[in-house]
Amino acid sequence: VRVRAGLGRRPLATAASYTQSMYAAWSKDPKSVDAAWRSYFESPLSKGTLAPTAGSVDAKALKDNLKVQELIQSFIQRGHNLSDLDPLGIRSASLEDSTPVEVTLEHYGFKDSDLDRQFVVLPSTIFGNDRPTQLPLRAIRAKLQEVYCNHIGAEFSHIQDPEQVAWWREQIEKPFSGFDKETSTAIMAGLIQGTHFEEFLQRKFKSEKRFGLDGCEGLVPAMQRLIRRFAEHGVEHVVVGMPHRGRLNLLVSVMQKPFAAVLKEFQSLLEPGEEGSGDVKYHLGMSSDVEYADLKRSIHLSLLANPSHLEAVNPVVEGKARAEQDYRGDNGRKKVVPVLLHGDAAFAGQGVVFETLGLAGLEGYTTGGTIHIVVNNQVGFT
Repeated sequence: VRVRAGLGRRPLATAASYTQSMYAAWSKDPKSVDAAWRSYFESPLSKGTLAPTAGSVDAKALKDNLKVQELIQSFIQRGHNLSDLDPLGIRSASLEDSTPVEVTLEHYGFKDSDLDRQFVVLPSTIFGNDRPTQLPLRAIRAKLQEVYCNHIGAEFSHIQDPEQVAWWREQIEKPFSGFDKETSTAIMAGLIQGTHFEEFLQRKFKSEKRFGLDGCEGLVPAMQRLIRRFAEHGVEHVVVGMPHRGRLNLLVSVMQKPFAAVLKEFQSLLEPGEEGSGDVKYHLGMSSDVEYADLKRSIHLSLLANPSHLEAVNPVVEGKARAEQDYRGDNGRKKVVPVLLHGDAAFAGQGVVFETLGLAGLEGYTTGGTIHIVVNNQVGFT
């Protein structure tokens, strides 16, 4: 899963701000900082200034500590490039298989012999410390890889709004203790439902054209949890646009379309001598109301019909969502939410995707935000 958001850039910490942080920590507890810092702050040379001067401390130790802070910031900014997003093991065929030099130890002049050296890390949710702490370089790198290079790659350092950056960092860096039993059961049920649906259609209609969700069955529980999350936050209407891939599965699993109706659409209604592609059922839309008894509320779902140019539905979804917001007087853009599903190749290659994104910030077109889900089966087809 790769997550990307916003616009802007988060600046690196400066040497001056880092020194100020070390001084504040030393003032509270001299033992909380490295010996090099203690030597400096306790020396007469530090009086009246917090800027290190030549010869006042171990210059190399200070420089290396600053390099470690840069390494941490580089992982925050570029760690998503190293995320484990390749279950098929074909990353060598990707154009993004190179490692950014900013996240390598060699870029900062560190060697294997430095892995057990102690360095100061500032208070951070990454390391779970509320005060400056000394950790070996080996542990620092391992923790950064665990947080920023795992199965979720979060790209957010370009965002200009500091509050949004802080929110993203908190979501990514806070420890994940796993789902509770109820949530885990719901996720498993969604996976089983989606998988068995595809397996049944494959056995029953072997000769039919089928745009299955094989390899991406996780989309089913993901959409189910997303819709429920919307309901929990008071959303009343969700407008969805998507390609052929997995459409029938979501119609049954999320939109609650009767399974019998889907089976009927697999039966050919063409008269002898007539021609057809057999994929009409993948173009059809639907509206439904999903009830959540425990929340005592329902949410209306609209899956829009689609032309063969699959991404052409994007501006239609945004337009319908904006119209629904206007009709409801939803000026805060909190009652109606658009959701767009994309194929991996189409998202990168179709101009209408980026043309629609370009309208997102215009007052007359904005919908307050869109959830984009790229369904990547690493095939690049439909």
